[in-house]
Amino acid sequence: MGHELSASVRERRRDRILEIAAEVFLEHGYGGATMSLIAQRLGGSKATLYAYFRNKEELCEAIVQRLCDRALVALDEASAQSGLLEQLMHAGMAFMELMVSDQGVRTFQLAIEGSRSHRDLAKRFETVGLRVVTDKLADLLEEADARGETSTPDPVEAAGVFISLLRGDLHFRRLLNLLPEPTLDQRRAEVARAIRVFMAAFAAAPRTA
Repeated sequence: MGHELSASVRERRRDRILEIAAEVFLEHGYGGATMSLIAQRLGGSKATLYAYFRNKEELCEAIVQRLCDRALVALDEASAQSGLLEQLMHAGMAFMELMVSDQGVRTFQLAIEGSRSHRDLAKRFETVGLRVVTDKLADLLEEADARGETSTPDPVEAAGVFISLLRGDLHFRRLLNLLPEPTLDQRRAEVARAIRVFMAAFAAAPRTA
């Protein structure tokens, strides 16, 4: 019991560090944020901070990872939906939330800024974020292909296409701060449009008698 409590406390402290670090990164940018500044904001010592994260690169990666974990949870939930269209809408709405919400946009901007000065950071972002989400979505598409709902001989490629459709004009304009946070209806319309284009490209071949 004591060990479980200790692990629970450690997890809560880690979450708190990530929340504060995200605030510091978003306020000061990747270049301006320092471990000293984050420790100061936490109200503790740098030794405590370093006990969880060795450097700000690890911190930044963990912030992005936490955001991507939400997409993975949504993809797990999507697999319980009754058909592919419902699955794509459920997953697409969750993914759209990450890409166009204020928190999501600022995290993407942080990742872009950090990747400019740390090339290997971009590779980490791809590994912990896009690649994992793509592989998870590919599993759904492979199952849909087996049911005859789509024709996706390369599910990973098809998953990448769907994500690219979601990451379209709305996401781009949000990154440039040209639009306010979209409404739920605007997000749903954007996802529905991506699904229509995707299904047109990967429609199952007509069955012959």
